[in-house]
Amino acid sequence: MGVRVRDWAALAALGRGSGSVVVVTVGTDLALLVLFMRVLAPRARVVLVDVLLPGRRPWWLRLAARQIHHVVCIRRHDRTVFLERLGVPMSKSSFVHWPAPAQTETRGLDEGYLYSAGWAHRDWKTLLAAMAGLEHPLRLSADLPRDIGSGDDSDVTVLGMLSPADGRAMMSTASAVVLPFVD
Repeated sequence: MGVRVRDWAALAALGRGSGSVVVVTVGTDLALLVLFMRVLAPRARVVLVDVLLPGRRPWWLRLAARQIHHVVCIRRHDRTVFLERLGVPMSKSSFVHWPAPAQTETRGLDEGYLYSAGWAHRDWKTLLAAMAGLEHPLRLSADLPRDIGSGDDSDVTVLGMLSPADGRAMMSTASAVVLPFVD
């Protein structure tokens, strides 16, 4: 598990004082959070935002999902996924649209690079097509073929999956961070 047990206990204790906890996590960690919430903050509400669910459907995760107050999804289809995999009714989930401007602003992109990372629900094909008209380097941290942007005029570098620390370092020095979601 990516989070230490004492971190979940501390989060649950904070929930006791505030009445609710908003969490961005991996679905398998959800069961541990709910356990601590039931013991330390039984009346607090658990709100999930952009949770990555495992492909399998363990019974204990379905049981934990019953304690969720609400799920905020950043992709429309995720509401159906939560219903099918975990039994979270549509009335307990919502979709939040992240608007993107029709015209992109390139001011401030004279130097540096664009950075994009991830492995779940990314639309790399559309991102690469959009980059074709820009003369700006793109650095991808993704599980993609290294030669994906190897055209003559391409300035796409596939770095492979980076460690969290290296990913944060790339984001901190990028001109912009791009998240091309599949919806």
